[in-house]
Amino acid sequence: MKYIKYSLIAFATLVIICHLPFIGGSILSEIDSGRFRYSNIDGSYTSIQGFGFKDAFYTRNTLAPSSDPKLSDPKVQQIYRLYKINWLCFWRWQYYVVSSLKFEYKDWKEIEKHRVPYEKDNYRQDF
Repeated sequence: MKYIKYSLIAFATLVIICHLPFIGGSILSEIDSGRFRYSNIDGSYTSIQGFGFKDAFYTRNTLAPSSDPKLSDPKVQQIYRLYKINWLCFWRWQYYVVSSLKFEYKDWKEIEKHRVPYEKDNYRQDF
């Protein structure tokens, strides 16, 4: 019983430390850099979340591709996350709650079938 109590305290301490502002961002930057990808339904807008010092978590406002006339259709403006949420990765919990849950999940294989051609010079396509 004593072992379980100390194990829970150690785990809780680890979770709290992982979600401190500068430490949590550093952990996400080192472990999960390039993992969190976003796209619209036809792949004309793709983005990869960066975790640099000045990078904010993605929200619907930061990913809004509405200024491009090609993306005026509301169906094309919908942004999807291309990664599944894994609740066992406790160092990501803050990111999941703040950002990930606001975006619907869609598998990249579904989007890739209907994707517009990738243009290297297109600033709206990261991948």
